[in-house]
Amino acid sequence: IEDTFDDLKDLLMIGDKYQIPSLVEDCSKKLLPTISRSTALELGTFAETYSAHSLVDKCAEFLAENLDVLNKNWKEDVKKSPLFLASILGCVKSAHFLEVSRFGSNGYDEGWGCSGNRVDAITFEVSRPSSLISIGLYGSRDTDTIPVKIEVKRNVSSSVLFSMSTSYKSSGKEDPIKIPLRVDLEAETLYTICVYISKDYTFSGNEGESEVNLLGGRLRVQFMDSPESTNMTDVEWGQISILGFKI
Repeated sequence: IEDTFDDLKDLLMIGDKYQIPSLVEDCSKKLLPTISRSTALELGTFAETYSAHSLVDKCAEFLAENLDVLNKNWKEDVKKSPLFLASILGCVKSAHFLEVSRFGSNGYDEGWGCSGNRVDAITFEVSRPSSLISIGLYGSRDTDTIPVKIEVKRNVSSSVLFSMSTSYKSSGKEDPIKIPLRVDLEAETLYTICVYISKDYTFSGNEGESEVNLLGGRLRVQFMDSPESTNMTDVEWGQISILGFKI
């Protein structure tokens, strides 16, 4: 299938109708990058209808990691997709989802300037293999949409493992806004999160911790200042308040 082919869902339906499993699987793989907060539920129910089992599982995994995207009608939406629902519940049951808040105080000020060409960055490492599945960024007193570019790098090779330009909706309050992503992490390896936020001013956090232990020490997260941070974010204060993990 050519990368420029647009009608993947129609082609997948044809593959299911004429019982061509290889075509269904190829279309499923091409549709994986389209899974997002706005598409995961609909795409998962579609996948079950047309026997795209691997796509069902990936949509379920995404929803299990981002349960807040389920609206009040989600039960009705998946009522005719029992395998999809079972896959979501299985992912929730089998995984540990942990959230690290690295600041003791949120919303320290609304004077954190973010011009879009300066970098807020923090370096971290985890004590066991896991996945980084979200980060939390501060908004402002406005309820507007804030553009941001996010990168996650592996320090040893300086390779960019994840890069995304997106935006997040400020709530007008001091609580950070969670942004989903997915990066698989190795134990005892340094990684750096870099964010380029385009907003005059945002809230920020302070009283930062250099080490956080979760689940009785089963996951230890250590934070370090990053030389890539040109906007003053460091262990003690700044942006990038929350890190969400799956282990």
